[in-house]
Amino acid sequence: MTFVRRSLLFPKDLLARHKVAVKLQDINRRMKSIIDRARQFGVQQLEERGS
Repeated sequence: MTFVRRSLLFPKDLLARHKVAVKLQDINRRMKSIIDRARQFGVQQLEERGS
C-alpha cells in the first residue's frame, strides 16, 4: 500500500480503533460493576462442572 493511500485511510482506521476501544472500556466497566455487586450481596462464583 502506498504512503498516500495509507495516509488517506489513517483517519478512518483511527476512528474504528477508537470505537472498539470505547466499547471494550464499557464492557470492562460493566464487568467490574457486576463483580462489585456480587461481592456486595455475597454471591460466590459457581464452579464449572465437567460433562
